[in-house]
Amino acid sequence: MSSEAKKEWVSAVEAGRILGCPARKIPQFAKDGLVTVRRLPGCDPRYLLADVERLASQSTEPATCLTSLAQTSDVFEGAYDADS
Repeated sequence: MSSEAKKEWVSAVEAGRILGCPARKIPQFAKDGLVTVRRLPGCDPRYLLADVERLASQSTEPATCLTSLAQTSDVFEGAYDADS
């Protein structure tokens, strides 16, 4: 594989870094058709860098995945306190 071809495809970790979300979210983006995935026997899935960058540019704010997760945790903060 040429170095140019290697740059066209990224791991879930790299895609997550670009998108500002956990790597475990990337397969769902592929399942939803937002990112093209390449699966080869014996290799980890690779995601098309152009799709990842396009999705990142469409994001309204950085770390959209983490922001929504943080908002959810704020709602439940203290919900199980004994004094409440």
